[in-house]
Parts: sequence; C-alpha cells; structure tokens
Amino acid sequence: MMRGLAWRVKRGLAWRVSRVDAVTSARGSVRGSARGLAHWPAGDYARRLGRGIARAGSAMSGPAISLCFGLMGMLWLLPTTGQAQERSYSVLPSPDAWYNRVDGFKVGVRLIGQVPGTFDSGPHRLRTVVWLGTSFPKRPVGYDLTFTEPLKAFSDYGSEASWSVISSIKNGYYRHGFRVEKRWQPGFDETMFRELRLQSSVDKRFDREYTVFEHLWSGEQTWNTELRWIDSGKNRMGRSRVAMRAAAQWLGTPFFKAEADLRQKVQLGGAGHISGRIFGGVITSDHYPEQLYLRSGGPAVNLLESRFTEARGSIPPGWVRDGLVHVSGASVGMGPSVRGAVAQEMQQLRDGDRTGLAQSMLTVTLEYSTINPIQTYVENSGYLAEFLGFETYLFVDAGGAFLEVDRGRSDWLASAGAGAQLRLSFPGPDLKTRSLVLRYEIPVWLSDGPGSDHNDFDVRHIVGIGAVIPF
Repeated sequence: MMRGLAWRVKRGLAWRVSRVDAVTSARGSVRGSARGLAHWPAGDYARRLGRGIARAGSAMSGPAISLCFGLMGMLWLLPTTGQAQERSYSVLPSPDAWYNRVDGFKVGVRLIGQVPGTFDSGPHRLRTVVWLGTSFPKRPVGYDLTFTEPLKAFSDYGSEASWSVISSIKNGYYRHGFRVEKRWQPGFDETMFRELRLQSSVDKRFDREYTVFEHLWSGEQTWNTELRWIDSGKNRMGRSRVAMRAAAQWLGTPFFKAEADLRQKVQLGGAGHISGRIFGGVITSDHYPEQLYLRSGGPAVNLLESRFTEARGSIPPGWVRDGLVHVSGASVGMGPSVRGAVAQEMQQLRDGDRTGLAQSMLTVTLEYSTINPIQTYVENSGYLAEFLGFETYLFVDAGGAFLEVDRGRSDWLASAGAGAQLRLSFPGPDLKTRSLVLRYEIPVWLSDGPGSDHNDFDVRHIVGIGAVIPF
C-alpha cells in the first residue's frame, strides 16, 4: 500500500517517501527501505534529478528542452543556505482532459507546485500539465510548463516582479523561452491591475494536421521577442482597459509588429451600459501568414491562446469553415472582431484564397447592453451572479486595412445587429476563476459584402466564443 504518500522538499534534505516497500534501480529491482532517500544531501539529489530530467528531455525533444528542464530541476530543488528553518514544498495534482480531432481525447495530469502558505506569490512556482492523446497520433505526448521565481529586489507588497521559464510541445506546435514580468495589483480583484511583460521564445508549427486552414501557417521556425503593457482598471465613466504590444522576429525574414487595444465601459444606471473598443495593428512583412490580420479575427497564431481554437476539432471544423462560429479576437489576445465579415472571410480561406489577409488593421466596435429580466433576476439572487451572466445587446462594428500595401486586400466593412451572451464562470485548478462566454448574434446589416447578389440587409447567424469587448 502507498497510503500516506507525501512529498516534501527540505532545506538540506531531499524528498522523503514513506511506506514504500520497493525501490527499483536502473539495473534491476532492489528491495529495501525508502528511508535511505532521506540521507541524500539535497544538492546531490538535485544534481541527480537534474541530470535525469535532462537525459529524458534530450531523448524527447532535443538539447534545447534538456537544458531547460535540467536547469529547472536544479534551481527548483537546490536548498538555500543561511536559514535553519525547514520549509516544505507541495505539489498538488489534478486531472485534465480535452478533445481535438487529431489526438482524440487528451487525458493528463496537471501539477501545481509551490511553497505552502505563499498563495501563488512565493518562490519555485511550478505550473505544468502532461497529456496523452488516446488516438495515439505520431506524437501522442504533449506538455506545457511554466516555472517562476520572484525577483525580490524589484518586488513589494502589491507589486511583484518575476522571471519565468516557459516550454511547451502540444498540438503540433512548440514554444521554448523565458519571460520577465512586473505586475501591480493593489487588491484582490484580479481585473484591476497593471502589467509589464517582456517575453522571448523560439516557436514553430511543425505539424499542420492540427490546423483548420493549413495555408495560414508558414511552418518556419521563428524567434519572437515582445514587450507588452496592460492597464486594467476604472475611471470616472466605468471600467477601462489599455493594452499595447511591440514585437519583433529575428530569424529568416525579420519583421516588426505593433498593436494597441483600447476598451471603455460607460454605465447608464438603470438603462444598461455602453461598451466600446478600438483596435489597431500593423506588421512590416507579409512573409508569415500566421501573423497577418483578418477583419473578423486576429492572427492565426493568437488562436493558440485558447483551448477551443488551438487544435482542429475542439470546435467542429465544418462550422469554422462555413463561418458559423466566430472567435472574438479580443478573447484570444489582441485582434479585430468585425462580426459581419466572418462568413465572407471564412469562405475565402476555405477556397485557399489568402488575399483577405492584411498587414494592417483598424477596427471600431460599440455595444449597447440592454436590461433584460433574466439578468435582473441573476443579479438580485445573490451568489448566482458570481457564476452566471446573461446579456442582450445591440452592436455595430467596422474595420479594414489602412496601409497602401493592403489596397484591394481588406477593404472597409461595417456591420450591425443584435445578440445575446451567456457567461458561465467556475474555479480552475489553481482556484482562479475561469469564464466561458457563448454568444448568439444576428448581424442584420453588412455593408459592401461579396458578390453582385449581396443584400446589405439580410438575416445572418453567428455563434460566438469569447466576449467581443471583454474586461
């Protein structure tokens, strides 16, 4: 029996494993007591574990992964000196499952590691998940890992600086790099913060089988460096959010990219509220189609930020190709969201036509959220509003390319209509709230649509994922 299994990392001691009857070595099976592990110095144990992880990573993914994992293993487990007080380390496992058309059902385990009592603000923070695809494709095992250490010299109460190692191989795409971040959050409301982030990573789409539109990916390795600033808070009119991003790619064909995303909500008391959003983006090269813009959505590389869109089949591919499903550009990072252009642009991509992709994009969106009896009941029912939301609204959005190089690619379009939005919120494995937003919208008016038989006024239907103007 392995009852009472407990992992503890002590300063000056290694993990102890209690009530284990057998220890298997690399050369055979040796029966003995696991208490002997407790006599290994922690530094020696860290070096052994680091070398083992490095060898495993090298066998799976090459020297870059082995170096990343080896350094992480040693940094995580090496003890700090000068303090006699013992501090344990907890690793909390939880199951994870998802589905896509290539892997089938992905089953795995998610691990959250931290020093107990630090509440996601202490040293040695580990977030990782490992999956196995039950359809056993060419590469059935995938993982996603982030290991974070605070920078104490630049941290204070309510404002933490940290560095992170990031590494992932999943859904036919890999990303390995590092991140430096400074976040100011004065209270417990995680929607009220300012954040500055510098990230650099090596990325590549190595398997297009996971994509809905294969021709949206170059398949080339890129080295991307980005600087991002987000200011999310309130002003005298209501909720507001300002985000700016500058990025550069250094391998092959270099490019520079700049984006800005402005959002504002204006409360109208008992009459509802008005929300507005302006997005603008520009890139200096059209060599990488995954970085270019559509009017209806952001670059294809942004789709990797959502589990619904990172691989083909989580949403039925036919729905996407027919333009029946719209993924908000704002829900997967920064990007445009002209809802009336979805069907037209998806039809072009389905036919292999990439002329709608643009190096520049500017879009404007306005929504007026009306009072409805369902939302009134939810808001008056107490705690139910924490887990459920329902909005009805009218919307208008417009956008198109603005650079001369995009002339004839992505002309300006405008659309308007009505919609309803359902929000379901639930705690994630790290106890932070996650929300699933589903939309049903009817962009009744669409200006200058495709074809000679196009009618500006017509009944069109869209099922959306993610809020168009999220806060």
